[in-house]
Amino acid sequence: MSRPAVAKIVKKWPTVPELANDLSEYLGRYVSQSTVRSWHSMYGKIRETYWEALIASAKKRGIKGVTVESLYEANK
Repeated sequence: MSRPAVAKIVKKWPTVPELANDLSEYLGRYVSQSTVRSWHSMYGKIRETYWEALIASAKKRGIKGVTVESLYEANK
């Protein structure tokens, strides 16, 4: 159930590499494309440790709809 909601958030970025780069920049450590792609796995969840970086990166890019609430709902 959560995979489509997680995918919807990831697809707000132009590409997976750009999302991984945004997260790496914000967190100050490398985030691999594999990590981002794993969010589409059978578990379909984004760990809370990435939420702040996702929200900040989305805001920096002008991407709407990436909030604590949307991440919470996607990860139910």
